[in-house]
Amino acid sequence: MFAAGFARVRRLSARRLRREGCYDLGVFDKVVRNLVTSSFHNRSLGRPHEFRLFSRSIEDTALSQTPRPWHPFLTLEAGSSDSFFSSGFRLVKVPSKASQDKAATQRLQRRQKIVDAASRLFAQLGYSECDMDRVATRVRIAKGTIYLYFPSKEQLFLACVDWGMSQMQLAIRAAEESTADPFDKIAKAIRTYLTFFAEHPQYVELLIQERAIFKNRKRPTYFEHRDTARIYWREFYKNLIDQGRLRPDIQVDALLDTIGNLVYGTMFTNHFLGKKSAGEQEVNILDIVFRGILSDKERAAK
Repeated sequence: MFAAGFARVRRLSARRLRREGCYDLGVFDKVVRNLVTSSFHNRSLGRPHEFRLFSRSIEDTALSQTPRPWHPFLTLEAGSSDSFFSSGFRLVKVPSKASQDKAATQRLQRRQKIVDAASRLFAQLGYSECDMDRVATRVRIAKGTIYLYFPSKEQLFLACVDWGMSQMQLAIRAAEESTADPFDKIAKAIRTYLTFFAEHPQYVELLIQERAIFKNRKRPTYFEHRDTARIYWREFYKNLIDQGRLRPDIQVDALLDTIGNLVYGTMFTNHFLGKKSAGEQEVNILDIVFRGILSDKERAAK
């Protein structure tokens, strides 16, 4: 009777195992023997046990405790508390490196879709009117999936702001690294900054909302990213001073504040009053910063 039960389970389950890429039938045999032994033992003690075929219970028993995707082979892991396997062994699929990388990429892509959709919805509807249901509908996923990535709406909102500011900084660094001339670097950085917000107005809205709604934050997200970027630009301007290309008496932090505040204010003005040419604004800003507003005669008199 035991042999017949074992053969039946193995015959029905082996096809599924092969279909799922589980070719280690030696390990599978051991687990099935434990399963069949447990079932017959329970029956002999007068405890009726509904015999579940392993081919149908593969996802709601031990394997359900192991995250997918699986590696195409099986191993035995001792110490399982699963009463279904009375011997203390459970069947475990070990994820391969390729499977883990694929799963991680898929998770990042899904997270990014959520952030992109939420950024636009927060900007369009406002923080209070944008709920998780709307985001889930826009991304076409279950609302519960969003909570796997973001435990609360606040965390989702702040993640949207953080993503926007990180992308802005990456765009600026890529632009300034595309040229060797230091003054061209400054020009391209300013133009890229203004262009980024002109092309992604949702992030301007998020900055406004963050300041209005989350006043208890020690430091707004924009200034956290700005402070990090200033480490690079501070050294950049110091080198220009050391090379004699900028005035030796100028305070680097004052220069950073001046240029930073100019482009920051220009960005908001553009958002409220309409888009303007980032290239033209960059030229005007640098002309005033580098040349000043005084004539040579007036400068000499000063």
